[in-house]
Parts: sequence; C-alpha cells; structure tokens
Amino acid sequence: MSKLVLTGIGDIDGNVRIERDLDLTPGSGDALVTLEAAAINPADFLFALGWYGVYPQVPSGIGFEGVGRVTAVGADADQALAGKR
Repeated sequence: MSKLVLTGIGDIDGNVRIERDLDLTPGSGDALVTLEAAAINPADFLFALGWYGVYPQVPSGIGFEGVGRVTAVGADADQALAGKR
C-alpha cells in the first residue's frame, strides 16, 4: 500500500512524495480503508499551498476524497464495518 505525504508548504512538485509498504495496522478505534479511486481536487492543492481553511502540519497525509472498502478494523471499532464500502 502507499499514500501521498505533504512534506512542506508551497511548491507542490517538491513537497509531495509517495510512501510505500507502510505498516497500516489500524489502532483500537480505527478502520483501514483501501482506496479504489481517489480524485485530486482544488481543495488538495489549496491545502498543500497553505491556503485551505486548516493550515497543514507537515508531514501530513494529503487527499480529501476517495472511495474504497474497509479492509481492517481495530479491536474497539465496529466490526460490522469490515468489508463495507
């Protein structure tokens, strides 16, 4: 698996990287969602540039929208979520 990480504010080309093969074990109340499709939209660019309503603390994951399936849930999460979109 992989994710996009914002490493700095401003220059998007130089401040976004892909991290691969992460340990994505969900925490006790978390759910892990494997994305099937994700869009890059204007809000993502505004966030990376520091112009969104929330100023990013880097490093930070980036990407606000997507569709996927719950592939794992933590011990205290709703177990019925596993496998759902």
